Amino acid sequence: MTICVTHLIREKNGLNPFKKFLNSYIKYNAGINHSLLLVFKPKKNNSNIEIYRNLVRKINHKFLVIEDKGFDLEAYFLAASNTNYEFYCFLNSFTIIKCNDWLIKMYKFIIKPDVGLVGFSASLQSLTPKISIEKLINFEIKKLKKFPIIFLFPFLRYFFNYFPNPHIRTNGFIV
Repeated sequence: MTICVTHLIREKNGLNPFKKFLNSYIKYNAGINHSLLLVFKPKKNNSNIEIYRNLVRKINHKFLVIEDKGFDLEAYFLAASNTNYEFYCFLNSFTIIKCNDWLIKMYKFIIKPDVGLVGFSASLQSLTPKISIEKLINFEIKKLKKFPIIFLFPFLRYFFNYFPNPHIRTNGFIV
């Protein structure tokens, strides 16, 4: 069994979110052996990558530098395609670990035969509101500040379920 904990670092977010993650990672025992992969998305110009590397110099880890484009999932896919582990625990830039045994708790569920993904948090939110075409047509456009978003509502239903739309959030999950 091999587990890769992959933490995303966006330099654009500043140093503070990474310091908070790192402090929590050091403070709380994961409860199971794992590798730490830090996926670094530098600023376009004048990256301070060495500051980040110095903060983790005493921690066993790997460092992967990728272009800062796309959403978190794109970075997660790149990390997985550049490494070879049985399980991946993905943590976004703002993750702060809150308890001991945080990884073993997730691992106990992901190893079950009928489980393929375990998340740290979930949501029932939907991008598709329950709004009818008639309401859209009768809506007074002059009062509408965000017309392009409202205009898209009828089309969003093809991509997203109405509320409740249960889903795992990408701030932390294991596959």
